[in-house]
This record gives sequence, structure tokens and C-alpha cells, in this order.
Amino acid sequence: MKTPIILLLFLFISRIGISQAIPENKVPEIIKTSFHTNFKDVKKTNWDLESDGDYEAEFIQNGIETSATFKLDGTLWETEWSIKKEKLPSSILPFVKANYKGCRIQETSQIIDYTGFRKFEVEIKHQGVIVELLFNEQGKRIQ
Repeated sequence: MKTPIILLLFLFISRIGISQAIPENKVPEIIKTSFHTNFKDVKKTNWDLESDGDYEAEFIQNGIETSATFKLDGTLWETEWSIKKEKLPSSILPFVKANYKGCRIQETSQIIDYTGFRKFEVEIKHQGVIVELLFNEQGKRIQ
């Protein structure tokens, strides 16, 4: 009986990912250089080392909460900006309300990955559990 529970716990943890805050002097130079090339005006950054080996920088840019994820070779993998829920594509909020009755929206953001693909994330609290929903630009659920 313990094996299935341990397996489920492992799958859950690997799915949500775990990150660890690290000081900037522990971030590889190639990543810091890429960060400063892409975000020249940012002065204060908090860094996390993700469970998959990526580095995530969290910072405020132009008054907006922003994060950027970098691969070990310095590639900017994706950038995420906090947005107001009113800025989501028009079909997303009705979808959330219809499929997650009684949920509470915690955060909404826009993400652009290294290919230029734009998606939107809605983080909700549903039945006591935090759920992250991803949508494409047309408002169609992609994850």
C-alpha cells in the first residue's frame, strides 16, 4: 500500500516542480550575461534553481512582476508577465467559471517562449487546491 502512495507523491512533486532560491553569485556567468542582455534596465533580481536545472530570474520591470527562465547554455526559454484578468482573451474567464465552479482566481499571466509562442496562465484555487491552467492566444485550453 505504501508503494502506490509514494509513487503518487513522487509524480505530484515532479509535476509541480521544486525550485530553490540561490544567490546571484551561484548563477552561471553565461546566464547572467544573457539576462542582462535581454533585460538591460533591471537592477534587482531574485534567482531560483528549478528542479529541471533551469534558472529563473524574478524581478520587477516597468512596475510589472516578471520572471524569465534560462537554460544552462544561457538561452532565454520563456518570459512571464503578470497581467490583469481583464487582459486575458475573452473566452478564458467564461471557460474557467463554467469548468471550475466556485474557484478563486489567484494570478493571471502572459507567457512568451523562445519560439515566440504566446500563452496565458490562470492560477486558480479550486476545492482547496492550486491549479494552473494554460491557454493559447485564442483562449483554447492547452494544458
